[in-house]
Amino acid sequence: MLNERWDKQTALIFAFICGVLFVVSLCAHFSALFGFNFAHQFPKIWFFLQTSVVIGFLPLIIGNPYKKISKPSYIWGSSKYQESSRFGIYVGLTAAILLCVSLLYLVFGEVYWSSQIHFGYLEIKDGNYFLYLKRERQFLPIIFDEYQKLLLYQNLAYSVHWMFLHSLAFMINLSPLEIDLKKTKNE
Repeated sequence: MLNERWDKQTALIFAFICGVLFVVSLCAHFSALFGFNFAHQFPKIWFFLQTSVVIGFLPLIIGNPYKKISKPSYIWGSSKYQESSRFGIYVGLTAAILLCVSLLYLVFGEVYWSSQIHFGYLEIKDGNYFLYLKRERQFLPIIFDEYQKLLLYQNLAYSVHWMFLHSLAFMINLSPLEIDLKKTKNE
């Protein structure tokens, strides 16, 4: 019983951390649309956000401490049944919608933001700004203002996966709590 309680508390903590990281990543990612270069202003936080995508998956990496709690087998004609609470339905539905939206944004956002920098990357050589075009294998000289604009697009392309991975980890950590969100009724 203590082990089940510990598993549920750990799952709740990791789900909460994933939710907070989702919101922080969302703010950091979309700040580039407003011209704020989060990666340049806060490089240590940017690096933490890049590496924080594994935090929600730590229970799976370590060895899945959440043991699947077996549900009692259903006997036909039994008067007991489980009904999901409204809170459980809303949390699960919201998490599933967030996961689907972030998956769509991952697929289309990655292509869109990478196409804005012509599927290349930015470099500075000898004080000059260049866009390296991978397909043509050449450096294209650009001006500072264009470099700043393309740097924001590059940051958007590099951080597009954050929201999907945090919402996926949130769903994984929410699954052991499924049984707590259900209530048992007798007819």
